[in-house]
Amino acid sequence: MQLTVGTIYHWLSYEDAELSRPMISSLEYLGLDIHGPMPEIAGSRHFFRIAGTDEEVMFAERNLPELVDVAGLIEKLRLFQTGAHRRPPTEH
Repeated sequence: MQLTVGTIYHWLSYEDAELSRPMISSLEYLGLDIHGPMPEIAGSRHFFRIAGTDEEVMFAERNLPELVDVAGLIEKLRLFQTGAHRRPPTEH
């Protein structure tokens, strides 16, 4: 996904292993490596402001969560509503 500075992105995660308690985080994209390099972290770092706060969070490129725009969030919530968001059981 191509991130745009100043855009609000949403991250849908779940509080529980059964995926029955969704949590929505809204994050404003601040940019890539905006505080300079950090040699202890391999790769690029993406910075976000947590919407409604002045708090910043950082994700290393390899740990960037699946972020979506409003249309993507609506689709994820539709999947949740129908139960289609659940992962199929693993076979042993």
